Amino acid sequence: MTDRTGIRSWFVLFSILVTCYSLLSSGCGWRLRGSYDFPPSMEKLYVQGTARYSELGIAIHNAFQGTNSTLVSSPAETTAILHILAEKSDKRILATDSSGRASEYEISYLLRFRLVDTKGAELVHEQQVSSKREYKFDPSNVLASGGEVERLQKDMIRISVQQMLYRINANLHSK
Repeated sequence: MTDRTGIRSWFVLFSILVTCYSLLSSGCGWRLRGSYDFPPSMEKLYVQGTARYSELGIAIHNAFQGTNSTLVSSPAETTAILHILAEKSDKRILATDSSGRASEYEISYLLRFRLVDTKGAELVHEQQVSSKREYKFDPSNVLASGGEVERLQKDMIRISVQQMLYRINANLHSK
């Protein structure tokens, strides 16, 4: 019987500590990374320049879930328009083996964007974010290398979208 009482008291103590931590951390303004508090000028956002179901479109849509901004499907319903001006992926050889075949690559991703209101006034001027990754190419395991490249590219797009949203949020809150 004393074991149950001991477990129960530890559980109660743990619950109190978690509750206190939650109250303290929410009171100081702490938020999870990736959560954004956009101003009313971005209440309804239209994304122009990329397809909804492209890798970039999916990453943008996923990044806006859980924010106070809603993505809309028509520019007529919007309070701001996010223009995707350019999206570029590149690959270059970093190293070769003794027979001259590529053994290491670098892939890069660049995303240029700007944000305007419904009248065309710039809310965030044209900016770009980029990321680079390196990977080793194993000619004896081509399928695994291809899968690694695809994962790295998706990760770079996701990170670039997060950087873009961070910059937009910082620019809008500094005005």
